[in-house]
Amino acid sequence: MHDRKDERHTAVNERFVDSREDPIEFQEGETIKGVVLFVSKNEVIVDVPNVGLGVVRGKELYNEEYLSGIKVDDEVEAILLDLDNERGMIELSFRAIGRDKIWTDVKNVFENEITVDAKIRDANRGGFLVRVQGVDGFLPASLLSPMHAVKQTGIEDKSLLNQMKKYVGQNFKVKVISINEDADTLIVSEKAVSDELAKEKLSKYKVGDIIEGTVVGAVDFGIFVRFDEDLEGLVHISEIAWKKVDDP
Repeated sequence: MHDRKDERHTAVNERFVDSREDPIEFQEGETIKGVVLFVSKNEVIVDVPNVGLGVVRGKELYNEEYLSGIKVDDEVEAILLDLDNERGMIELSFRAIGRDKIWTDVKNVFENEITVDAKIRDANRGGFLVRVQGVDGFLPASLLSPMHAVKQTGIEDKSLLNQMKKYVGQNFKVKVISINEDADTLIVSEKAVSDELAKEKLSKYKVGDIIEGTVVGAVDFGIFVRFDEDLEGLVHISEIAWKKVDDP
């Protein structure tokens, strides 16, 4: 006695014929192409030419970032999971395809030192948990730009953490400085971006130029001055005045 599901599998496979009219036998796990007919947050319906309708749903959608890039009439690739599910449709998955695409994009950003947005998702004493290009990552506090660096002036850890949490939900411009595809994570630096911008701005100055700035901090050995919006420099205590200065 033949299994009814096996018969349906055979019937569906026989409907797919290439230009040479040689039957092509689809197997579960293969990559197939189709055209998107419908997109929602819960499922995507795909028309697989000469085969039938396929559906991608639940965890097989991969993630929101990948799904947001899929539109009706797009040609997409998916992994075949089942030729005939309980709805009489082809069961498909974007998980492997989506992960490969996202990591291809991440590697391109990393290798070419491209500046990208990092969404701040949470904060801890060591830095920020971020989302970049659809991948979870970490932004160490030591790699924040001067604009966002939290001043640790003897305050308690709880107060320091509260300062950091005010950035949750914001986007920071960062560069990816380390990737781990096996662990699905990466490390980013905001300081790398600010340093690059600062270098560009500083290139227009030369030794001996007179600049105007605002004092933004004082330490035992001098004062910090901000100029050109976001550049900071140190005026050593010996350069503050002609006469001796004991306490800046």
